[in-house]
Amino acid sequence: MFNRAGIPFRVVNGLLGLDHTPAISLTNEITHERPEAKRAWKEIEEWVRVAGVPRTLQHSRFGFLGNTYSGMLDMYSDFTMISAQTGLHVEVLEMCDLDRMLREVTPQEVKEKLAEVHDMFQISGDSPSDPIAKKPTDEQLAWSCKVAAAQEKLVRAYDLDALSYHYHGAPDGGYEEAAGRLHRWAFAAHCAGDSLLWGGGSQDGRRDEN
Repeated sequence: MFNRAGIPFRVVNGLLGLDHTPAISLTNEITHERPEAKRAWKEIEEWVRVAGVPRTLQHSRFGFLGNTYSGMLDMYSDFTMISAQTGLHVEVLEMCDLDRMLREVTPQEVKEKLAEVHDMFQISGDSPSDPIAKKPTDEQLAWSCKVAAAQEKLVRAYDLDALSYHYHGAPDGGYEEAAGRLHRWAFAAHCAGDSLLWGGGSQDGRRDEN
């Protein structure tokens, strides 16, 4: 049937790794402690997990936010080939999508995100050896939490399983509140949000930052 349908398949046949002998058997079928049985089931388990990867990709939604670095060849993506070869859906997003979510964030949501940040991270003070590494101000923390809340809204609104982003815009662009400050604090703001998404298990372990 699989051959007629053009579906590639492999067959695992026989009894291997039983911890008891079935009543119909004429010999001892207890093989679960045998090295070859353990080795075989380990390999079978690995192949099953491998087979789950393309299946997961075929039902995944990948968010591509913003644009790419100039000259960063590893970040350029051919969406046609990605979709054709993996089956996943690429949702192309703009910074205005994040900005829209940002405007919907409430003070209570920022407060809740701040609690999550303090629960997940240890906020260090000024670095004695690195003059650039300064303790974040209350304003910077609040902004990071606001962006993190907006990121979560974006992920949920578009049902994303992965999220890649880069933003490069003019200093006086149209996103006065979001982009202007985001340009200054992008890494701090986005990294906090990405870490919270990953840590939240949204298989945002599946949600990846590029």
